[in-house]
Amino acid sequence: PQADRWGVLVQRDSPLAEKPGVALDEITGEPLILPRRAQAMGNIMNWFGHRPAELRVVATYSLLSNAVLLVEHGLGMAVCMDGAIGVRGSEQCRFVPLTPAHTQRSILAWRRGRVLGPAAAAFVEMVSA
Repeated sequence: PQADRWGVLVQRDSPLAEKPGVALDEITGEPLILPRRAQAMGNIMNWFGHRPAELRVVATYSLLSNAVLLVEHGLGMAVCMDGAIGVRGSEQCRFVPLTPAHTQRSILAWRRGRVLGPAAAAFVEMVSA
């Protein structure tokens, strides 16, 4: 039932790192690291409306943990969802949400009646609660 917030992952010394939120206009023209997944890329391009040509995409990622390394090394800021960084935390980066808020709901699906291993069964039970 929760919606995930989109934002940018920036270096801690970035001027954006101390802001409570960042507008799309503030990141237009900045080096961006975008998710490679077509649906996410399409959403991001729609957010920028008639200005996607103004985006300065320097890299794409399929795993946020790889994008974190690029951000840490100063190659750009990663457009990502809040919480996704939890897999590989970074003391050198900070998540700043987009304003106005851009959110996305996630869906988890599995085949009913299929025998699951203990870990998968526990996970399904946890997310179903």
